[in-house]
Amino acid sequence: MDAERLGWSALKTGLGIAPGPLVVPVVAIAAGPFIARVGVGRVLALGGLAFAAGTIWWAQAVALHANYASGLLAGMLLTGLGVGLTLPTGTAAGTSGLPPQQFATGSAVLTMARQLGMAVGVAVLVAVLGSPLGGPATLDAFRHGWYVIAGASVAAGVLGLVVRMPKPAITTG
Repeated sequence: MDAERLGWSALKTGLGIAPGPLVVPVVAIAAGPFIARVGVGRVLALGGLAFAAGTIWWAQAVALHANYASGLLAGMLLTGLGVGLTLPTGTAAGTSGLPPQQFATGSAVLTMARQLGMAVGVAVLVAVLGSPLGGPATLDAFRHGWYVIAGASVAAGVLGLVVRMPKPAITTG
């Protein structure tokens, strides 16, 4: 299901993908009070499950004959919800206990770990996708890839349950 098959221009393709990323800042802003109510671990778990649900949606709904609304859109909104719940929450949990003079370094270490995780994740996805030939085989390979991503997202959500917000660092004058 590519933009060329839909007859979409680069601009329309970009706008078609935009809803998922546009959900992220809205959810990230709204997550603050939610974290205060239910705790950081539960929010991270919910984010992992939402992201997994989005990839499972794609694995089940995307077909060789393109349908944007039923095939892609719902999955994008779910993955956007997952990213909006996990990235800012994880960053806050990982840096809130640091003293001000170590915040930049701590934030950089978290960002580096996230980038490393993404590189490993892409490598795993490429290995799972392989080199399929033809439309049905390619779709099947992507379905396997989406299920692997869903599994990793659920695992991250389960790990998120043990995360607690550290007490803020005490600074001395």
